[in-house]
Amino acid sequence: MNFKATICILFFLMVSFMFGQNQLELAILEKSELPTSQPEHFYLLNVTNNSTESKVIDLFAINSVDCDLPNNQTVLNQDILDLDKTTALAEVIVDAGESRKFYIKVYRSLNTPLERWNCSKVYAKYKDNSETSNYVYIKTFIPNPDNFN
Repeated sequence: MNFKATICILFFLMVSFMFGQNQLELAILEKSELPTSQPEHFYLLNVTNNSTESKVIDLFAINSVDCDLPNNQTVLNQDILDLDKTTALAEVIVDAGESRKFYIKVYRSLNTPLERWNCSKVYAKYKDNSETSNYVYIKTFIPNPDNFN
């Protein structure tokens, strides 16, 4: 292989690496270990700011039909909380190249229909609307306790 071809390939790989990475990434670090019969579950998530400057990041958790679930889904409540699970978060400030952990609390009310599924969609967005993270989906089943042995 000649020198020019090698330089072109290296340049292409470098550009692909630089622009192939999301500027804003979201990941689940820990899932709830509680039985599905429990009314509330906590999930530890992490948002990473891969940009070159500090950013204000809005956090969102909503009911969604984007999961591959049966049509008879139900609505659950989602709260975004700090690491102490005491303070609600709507936004966080994350420095360039840094991450911030937070919890999603997914819970049901007393009158939530049983034997139904829920799909919660979690995502983050830069306050200036320049970038949206990947979506993270949390699937929850609400069992009927009468069906337990």
